[in-house]
Amino acid sequence: DSEDTIGPIVVSGYPDTPVITEDGTAIICSNCEGQELTWTHQGSLVAGAAGSTREVANPEGIYQNGYYAVTSTNEGGCSSTSDPLLVLHAQFSLSQESGCLPFDIVMDDLTVPVDGMTCVFDVDGLLIPSQGGTLSISVNEPGPIPITLTCSLDGESDAVTQTVMAYATNVPNLLYDGIVGEVTCTNCEGQSTVWSVNGTQVATDVSVLSVLDGLVSVVLTAEGGCVGEGQLLVISVGEQESAEVLLFPNPASHAFSIQSGYVVSRCEVMDAGGRIWLDSQPMRSRFEMDTQTLAPGFYFVRLQGSGGTRVLRLVVAH
Repeated sequence: DSEDTIGPIVVSGYPDTPVITEDGTAIICSNCEGQELTWTHQGSLVAGAAGSTREVANPEGIYQNGYYAVTSTNEGGCSSTSDPLLVLHAQFSLSQESGCLPFDIVMDDLTVPVDGMTCVFDVDGLLIPSQGGTLSISVNEPGPIPITLTCSLDGESDAVTQTVMAYATNVPNLLYDGIVGEVTCTNCEGQSTVWSVNGTQVATDVSVLSVLDGLVSVVLTAEGGCVGEGQLLVISVGEQESAEVLLFPNPASHAFSIQSGYVVSRCEVMDAGGRIWLDSQPMRSRFEMDTQTLAPGFYFVRLQGSGGTRVLRLVVAH
């Protein structure tokens, strides 16, 4: 009789359960050295991932959110799988970090979505659900505006905050004192200002300017580089009625008439800020101007012609 000999039986134990943690932009398995590894993301095999470190952010720094796991296989073919690790990062960008009022902020939600994840923007207390992509809000009040994006999944959450600084645009408030012949900017004290008269720069960084006649413009640059501009027309006003020019009726409800001792080539109706509301070229000494499109208030009528330039006051009262 012959005896059959059975060789030694090798029994291989299971490898230690892999322990994975997130470190910066990667997941690291701390006890996987020398093992054959297979990585999964959201239950799907990650192609080409075999080392003990798995990058979870792309070169642009955008995290691939979701559950990661690694399976370790030893020489005997026995395997152990780590507990799933959730990578969750809220990410967004802003169209600007500061601005001059009013302006719009565009928020771009860069968070990589995962089934079941919810994200909400908190804009200075205003909650706005995000579905990914861009959102736009209008900013009308000065000051810092904190913007937080919070993303949640399975009881875990991550939040990131950025702050936008909103600066006020100050429009110069100009007043004219005809007795002393000065224009005062009441809100320019200590501010950066550029003064011009009839388009020519005449002064900087002052709040009072002596002016006899002309269109005064002030450009005020405030905090944040925000620029506001104000204008005031300073003119020598003639008598309402003289041997040369008559303006009637005054106040005017629907129209006013001009009776002049010379041919008027141009007639302009402007407000105190120098804005022209009516502009006509009558080319005669007697004519009428319709005022029905003008809001009630005070205006100046500037006449130009063969007799020179005259400026008269006009009151419109409908």
